[in-house]
Parts: sequence; structure tokens; C-alpha cells
Amino acid sequence: MLNIDEKDLDKRVLRTRMALRTAFNTLMQQKPFEQITVLDITEEAMINRATFYSHFADKYELLDYMVRYMFNEHVMSIMPTADQMSYDNLRCLALATVTFLQQFIGHCAPSERNSTLPFEVHIQAYLFDLLSEWLDSSDAPANLVAVATSSAILNAGLFYARGNSALDREDYIDQLMAILMNGIRVNISDDILDKSNM
Repeated sequence: MLNIDEKDLDKRVLRTRMALRTAFNTLMQQKPFEQITVLDITEEAMINRATFYSHFADKYELLDYMVRYMFNEHVMSIMPTADQMSYDNLRCLALATVTFLQQFIGHCAPSERNSTLPFEVHIQAYLFDLLSEWLDSSDAPANLVAVATSSAILNAGLFYARGNSALDREDYIDQLMAILMNGIRVNISDDILDKSNM
């Protein structure tokens, strides 16, 4: 199971990173990501700019770290021992992604909730890495399965988190799992997908 392990880091480094994550999270609730500056972050965290730059190159790198750290913590809290591909593990991962996205987007400034924030690529990268790890010993074309599945989970999660489905979360996850496990034919008639029509 993937884990962003910081146990070996100095306690001062951990405190600084926690302060930066907290400050950044607070600022993202107040204004759009594009308007947040490194100065805003350091002032909110009560840390000087040199300290910020000793940890992160810019706010994009901080966002990458923050999202991967928070998403990892969320996934680990739901499925701490999952180490292989199975229906139950994939369903838990999809559910964890949807709940995380609902929480994360819900904490963003209102103007950012329906826009494309640069955090999405980091969640998909995390999902891809985890799925690749689960599929490592599989005979399947692991990279293709991991990229298609991570993309489907992320985008279905974003669609739901932004309020675009009237289904309750469990029913939505059940439908997503049916598509992931059975392909798109589960909800599309065969005549639409007939190769002779293409």
C-alpha cells in the first residue's frame, strides 16, 4: 500500500509542513487558488519566505504535496491494509476518492468549486501509482488498466463531488463499479457499440 511516510523527517520539518498545509487549506477556503501567493501562505503560517522555499519551489509544489498527503491519509484511514486488486478494494478506493473530493471541493472558495483546479492531476497520479502497485504481479496490461481506471475513478468522483448526480453516494459508487468491472456495455445497448456501425 502506498504511504507518504514522513516518520524519518525532523520534527521541525514536520511542524513547518503542517503549518504550511494548514495555512494553504485556510486560504483556499477564502479565495481562488490563482489569487493565493507565497507571501499569503507564509504570512498565514507565520513562517518566513526563505523557510517556505527550503521546502517547496512554489505554491503548485505545495498543492501537489498537500493533496497527495491529505488523499493518502484519507485512503489509509479507510483501507489501511489493502495491497492487491480486488472488487472490495477497488470499491473502497472509488468511495474514498468520491468522499475526499466532496470534502476537498467543499472546502474550496465558492468560485473554485466548479472549476478545474491543478490538484486533479495529483489525485490521478496517486490512484495510478496505487493501482499499478496492486497490479504489479498481474498478467493484465497493468499500465493501461491503471491509467484507464484511475481516470475513470477521478472523473466520476469529480462529477459527483460537484453535484452533477441525483443518486446517493452508495448507489453512484455501485453504478461506477458496474461500469469498471463490466465495461461500458453494462449500460449501453449492443447496437450502439456494434463494430459494424463504426
